Amino acid sequence: MNIETKKNFCLVSSGGGHLSELLLIKKNSNIKKNFFFIVNKKIKFKSKNKIYYVSHGVRGPKLILNFIEILLIFIKEKPTTIVSTGASVAFPAFVVGKFFFNSRLIFFESITRVKHPSLTAKFVYFLSDEFYYPWKELRNFFPKGKVYNILKNL
Repeated sequence: MNIETKKNFCLVSSGGGHLSELLLIKKNSNIKKNFFFIVNKKIKFKSKNKIYYVSHGVRGPKLILNFIEILLIFIKEKPTTIVSTGASVAFPAFVVGKFFFNSRLIFFESITRVKHPSLTAKFVYFLSDEFYYPWKELRNFFPKGKVYNILKNL
C-alpha cells in the first residue's frame, strides 16, 4: 500500500474495533503528518492530530445530520484522501468527499468479515478509488478490490 504523505488525509471510522483497525493501518502506512480523524463515538485515544466527533447516524435524521457535520468539517479541512474501515460514518464521509471535494477514497473492509461483506462495504465499494478486503473469500463480492489483511502486515 503506497499512500502519499503530502496529501491531507481524513481517517474516518466508528469507535471500537473499526478504529483499532484504522490505527493499525495508519501505523503501517506512511501517513505520518497532515491527517485528522473523524469518529462517531466520543472515546479517548492518543493523537497529536485533530479529532472530530460526529453523531452516530445509521438512518433517518441522524444520517442526514452526519452528512451536514462531515460537510462542515471537510469545508474546514479540505481532505484530499479519505481512508476508512467503516462502519456507518464511512458512507456519508465518502459521499461528501467524492462529490464535493473530489477526494481519493480508500476503504478497508473489517477483518471480522470473512465470508460476507458488511453493508458499509457494499455501499462504498463503487465510490472507492482503492478497496481492500481481508480474506480471499470476499473476492467474488469485490472483484476490483485487493486482499490486504492487517494482521499479516503487523
